Amino acid sequence: PMRARAMQIGNAVPPLLAYHLGRMIPPGPVADLFCGAGGMSLGMELAGHDVVAAVDHDRHAIAAAKGNAVDPSTVEQSDLADADTLRALAASIRDRAPDGLAALVGGPPCQGFSTAGPCRIDDPRNMLVRTFLDAVRMTDPAVVIMENVPALMWRGAAFLDELTGALHDLGYQPEVALLHAEAY
Repeated sequence: PMRARAMQIGNAVPPLLAYHLGRMIPPGPVADLFCGAGGMSLGMELAGHDVVAAVDHDRHAIAAAKGNAVDPSTVEQSDLADADTLRALAASIRDRAPDGLAALVGGPPCQGFSTAGPCRIDDPRNMLVRTFLDAVRMTDPAVVIMENVPALMWRGAAFLDELTGALHDLGYQPEVALLHAEAY
């Protein structure tokens, strides 16, 4: 539907941006959570990575992601907010990448932080940033790339501080970068 198309375009990670990010890390297996239409996955694949899983809960986004994927069988619709589903997915990802993930990438929902909407800090979708962090703990990737809106740096500063602190505690060296997607 037209509304779903407009949402996908508005929320899409440009494949060229993902390609440049993917070129900065050694090629290997990648999992893409909250994959949307699959822009991050496609860019990673173009950079030489093997996407072992691309997951979102929106059926329209999944249809687009399957159309963009090198291997559509790796794209699946799941509710990542469900803890049991996330644990099962993490186990499946570890099975598909027995030598470990080169990267866990993804874009948890941003509606609660975005300047384009009502910007409710109590939006339940904001908690999915923590779900992404749980996935990091469960899959232990070499690199973590999380995409979100710039307003996360001020409207969601507490979430961002929590995320970067937890990543640091897990042994990562978090770096927050402001990239303009429209340039890609």
